[in-house]
Amino acid sequence: MIPEGWQEWDPCGGDKNRPVECGDCQWEGFESDIPDGLYGISELENRIDPGSIVPVGSCPEQLVDANIGTYKCDAHVYYADVEIVYRRKPGILDKIVEAIE
Repeated sequence: MIPEGWQEWDPCGGDKNRPVECGDCQWEGFESDIPDGLYGISELENRIDPGSIVPVGSCPEQLVDANIGTYKCDAHVYYADVEIVYRRKPGILDKIVEAIE
């Protein structure tokens, strides 16, 4: 459920139940496996930086550690069907060369 005052816009909104994955524990599942979604992430504003990729939700995987016991992974989960590609932002000299060509 969307909190009061928030808006939701997803360019891939027509795709229902997309695949998601956790980069921390390697869990894989579907969007419907994330019970609370993005709004269920505790202290979201402190866990992501401005301009960073927004997660789908928190990982629901239950992990077992001999010292701690069973605990929830709770790492960020991202869409598995999206590839993020970074490229260097062109500088003024690059723009001049591009304009000449």
